[in-house]
Amino acid sequence: MKGVFFVGIGLYKKFFVPLHSMSSETRVNNQTYRMHGHDYARPGTYEVTMLVAGRQAVFGELVGTTKAGGDAPRLEPSELGKIVLEREIPKIHHYYPMVEVWQGGLMPDHLHMIGRIT
Repeated sequence: MKGVFFVGIGLYKKFFVPLHSMSSETRVNNQTYRMHGHDYARPGTYEVTMLVAGRQAVFGELVGTTKAGGDAPRLEPSELGKIVLEREIPKIHHYYPMVEVWQGGLMPDHLHMIGRIT
C-alpha cells in the first residue's frame, strides 16, 4: 500500500498480534480518516495510530491513579509492549530509510507514532 508502513510485531510468533490499519476506505460516521486528494507517500510529517484486533490489551496495563497523593497514571508494559518499544519501533528506519519515527506512545491496546517521511 502506498504510503503505509507497519511495525513488525508479527515477527514474534509467540506474540503474533494482528493490527488493524486505517485504509482510505475506513470510515466512521461515513467520513474517512484520510484527507481527500492527499498523497500519503509524499514527504511530510504524519501521525499513525495502529490498533490491536479486538482492542485486546496486549501491550500492558494502565496503573496509578488521577487522585491526589497517588502515583500518576502510566503504562506498565507487558513483555510484548517492551519488545515493541525497545526493538520494533527503532527498526522502522532500518527497513524504511525514508521514515524517521520522532515519537511513539504505547497504550494497552494501540500505539501512536509521529514520524517524518523524507
